[in-house]
Amino acid sequence: MFSVLNVASEKRSAFRRRRCEVEMLLSPVKGAAPYKIINVSPGRKGVDWKKVALAAGNSAGSMLLPQGINPPESADVKAFVPRFLPGVIMLNTVAALAARHSDKKLSAVVADECGALAEYVERIVPFVAKITVVTQAPEAYFKPCVGIMERYGATLKVCLQLNGSESFDYGVSDADIPCAKALFRPSELLSTERPVDIPEEYIRMCSQGIDPFLFVCALFECSGLKAVGNLTLKMI
Repeated sequence: MFSVLNVASEKRSAFRRRRCEVEMLLSPVKGAAPYKIINVSPGRKGVDWKKVALAAGNSAGSMLLPQGINPPESADVKAFVPRFLPGVIMLNTVAALAARHSDKKLSAVVADECGALAEYVERIVPFVAKITVVTQAPEAYFKPCVGIMERYGATLKVCLQLNGSESFDYGVSDADIPCAKALFRPSELLSTERPVDIPEEYIRMCSQGIDPFLFVCALFECSGLKAVGNLTLKMI
């Protein structure tokens, strides 16, 4: 579960309350777990982050914050940071591009330091003949590799670092991979200009002041909304 923070502006109140008031509401999501909306009316001392954390409960560590609102480092409230939807979107993009060239023997390299993409890398297997995964968590790929072998008769090369003599048609990595002809960086999707079409229904759900892309990432990663796991770059 995750939380969304809404902070009432001073203009909405004729006077400032002495104490910060915090209200928690559950927002249902069709096909996924609900998320929490934390409505805050700041007091004279501003936002009471202890009250906010208490209202958010276990989701205090994965909260979507309005632009310009930042909790102090000592607070239990932490901003939500996507772990894998950006990488999944890039894998989907590679799959869509490779599918257009099914007559070619294509190759791809995926840099996945913590093994976060292990259960999603299979998406490119039907379209890419040679796949190399560079990770510091090879154990995360043991089970996916077995499944890929059983379903496709294909193997993944899982290693700690690349062989300098290799070259690839596609790369999914935030680090530079000169040997990849086309490199897709997941972190670029966290910039202000991101080439991803977010479905209108989720934009309407998103609270004012909250980044729609981060909202979609939270729906996927924290609420289990599988539908947004099929997004690709707009170029596809």
